[in-house]
Amino acid sequence: MRNVSTDAQQKTRLAMLALLEDRLADLRVLGLRAERDQVNLKEPSFIALGKLFDRVGNDSKMGVKRIVERTVQLGGPAWRTSEASDGIKESYPESSSAQEQVAALSQRLSDFRRQIHQSIESADEAKDGQTADVFREIGRSFDRYLWLADAARASR
Repeated sequence: MRNVSTDAQQKTRLAMLALLEDRLADLRVLGLRAERDQVNLKEPSFIALGKLFDRVGNDSKMGVKRIVERTVQLGGPAWRTSEASDGIKESYPESSSAQEQVAALSQRLSDFRRQIHQSIESADEAKDGQTADVFREIGRSFDRYLWLADAARASR
């Protein structure tokens, strides 16, 4: 860990770097799977569902950027990677129908939502408001996408 000008204590920085690294891995997996599923959609509502999958993929990339920025601010390396957390990395079947793909996306978003909210609580407990705000910013988008995915599932 590099020395940086920050008010955070080293113990807090190390804990936040671990959280950031975990959510970084989760976001990468979430984004890649959304992009993969988007190109595999085959049905009449392709355009509407495709936009949802595309937005999840794009916002995953933006979330990755925010997490990497915060990691560097705390003195961590921008290049480090880890595996996705258990809630995200579970293997999802290769979906054939749009309904199965939306259900899988909804489950991934729900898993990610749980992880991001736990990270917000951990950052708040560590009194690192800036890291908590990064997680909140990311979480807001994905809360909305979970709502949209659930609405798409309900309409089928």
